[in-house]
Amino acid sequence: MDRAAFLPILEQRVAEVYGRDHPYYRNWSAYFRLRGDRLEKLIACVAQRLPFPIGGATVLDIGCGTGSATVELARLGACVVGLDMDELFCLDLAKRRTSDEPVLALLKGDALELPIPDESVDFCFSFNAIEHFPDHGRAIAEMYRVTRPGGGVYVETPNRTWPWEAHTQLLFAGWLPPPLANLYVKLRGRRRWSDHWDVHPISYYGLRHGLERAGFEIIADFADLIDYNTSRLANIIRATSRRGIPIQVLMQNVKLLARKPEL
Repeated sequence: MDRAAFLPILEQRVAEVYGRDHPYYRNWSAYFRLRGDRLEKLIACVAQRLPFPIGGATVLDIGCGTGSATVELARLGACVVGLDMDELFCLDLAKRRTSDEPVLALLKGDALELPIPDESVDFCFSFNAIEHFPDHGRAIAEMYRVTRPGGGVYVETPNRTWPWEAHTQLLFAGWLPPPLANLYVKLRGRRRWSDHWDVHPISYYGLRHGLERAGFEIIADFADLIDYNTSRLANIIRATSRRGIPIQVLMQNVKLLARKPEL
């Protein structure tokens, strides 16, 4: 299903489950209107930097949400399995969205205990999901377990050091310990979709060291994974990175592409 046909279905489901008076409804709707175009470019950029062709590769989309990335990966010829915990909202919409797309399967599952056999996928893709997992190390260890030797993993997540917290649109919320963040969010009326703070932001070095501790080798970071490659800003970021300045520490999102070494 193309994005223009899917958006009215999405917005109707948001209204049914959460209500149009929810404090984050407008942000949610706008986010998904912009997300499709961005993901198409991002996934094409990531696919170009993989050490193997994306076409025919078995891909696990971890935290697939409503299937935005799942669809784009499948359209590049990947055999995609989408996985998410939220069956009522996300997987329900993902099933509708992918009904006429070549998606292998959509599964309900926990990223901390992936229902996938060892070394059975070529590539794990996780876009704006790991910040919702309470144990980053365990989630990364699970990605390592299910990825074959020579396979890859891409993780993108909001940067903890960025002052503006993306999920609640509140300044410094991501810097606070969970109890204080929970109180801050409630006081400001930005409860998101649940009644508690369920975001566990991670920094660039936190994610990079987590991937390396699990055994992955970093093969590309923010400067190599910009999906607006021709802009002046992109050229400045790449030039800054080549000088050894850790530009990714200062960016709004962390992007890392890693490879599991061959045996």
